[in-house]
Amino acid sequence: MRLKNILVLALVMMLVAFLDSCGKTALNYTGSKIATKEDFSTGVIYTYTYNDDGSVNSITQTASPSYTNSYFTYLHDTILQENKEPGTGVFLNGMCYLTNSIGLADSAFGLKQLQNNTWSYTYDANYYPMQINYYTYNKLYAVDQYNIVGKNINSIEHFDSTGHTHHWDYYAYYASNTNTLGNQAIGENYLGVQNANLIEYDIIITPVGSDLDTTDIIKYNYRYDTSGRPDTVATYHRNGQMIDSAIYTYTD
Repeated sequence: MRLKNILVLALVMMLVAFLDSCGKTALNYTGSKIATKEDFSTGVIYTYTYNDDGSVNSITQTASPSYTNSYFTYLHDTILQENKEPGTGVFLNGMCYLTNSIGLADSAFGLKQLQNNTWSYTYDANYYPMQINYYTYNKLYAVDQYNIVGKNINSIEHFDSTGHTHHWDYYAYYASNTNTLGNQAIGENYLGVQNANLIEYDIIITPVGSDLDTTDIIKYNYRYDTSGRPDTVATYHRNGQMIDSAIYTYTD
């Protein structure tokens, strides 16, 4: 597996100039793009840069106990994400996404430290995710199944390697608040469309024997900028304890 990943990576890098001339197949990019995200719990600031078509070019981070800078290369039907150590530029790990004819990732494999991991993706006719399969050492170890209602993810059922449900996430939304924090907002349209609205609640339900237990209810609170976009997001457990908060800025 290691030799295979090294050979694939080498081939990808050698063909950059030629294949890039064939054009990128990613979906069209519209709406505001996120410029920075500051995570209060870690103190890390993420800075995003974009290509002319709106696809993500790089994600760099300020210092933290463990962090990497990510760089993206688009090669016709392949998207290469390289995660490098700041300062030295050492290639630590990464992912290689293989996209279909409309630019959606239908599979991916890990590189370097992630070399034993692979993923597969399916979508509905409107480019919303339907299922993500996770593999390690070529064995299935988890599955996420999505249920879409309208233009939002209604629920995600998480299965373990035996096919049993580990837990569900059920979502409720602010009906009048447009989501500007999804995949499209950070130039990762190749992972599909996300919610049209901002999440208000994430209700986590876990099977316990023959019963179901509501493990937690996570509340999302937002503050908005003058353009009506969220510039601050705070999340809370159902007991009122804060989980995390983040500040966003936009490129326009």
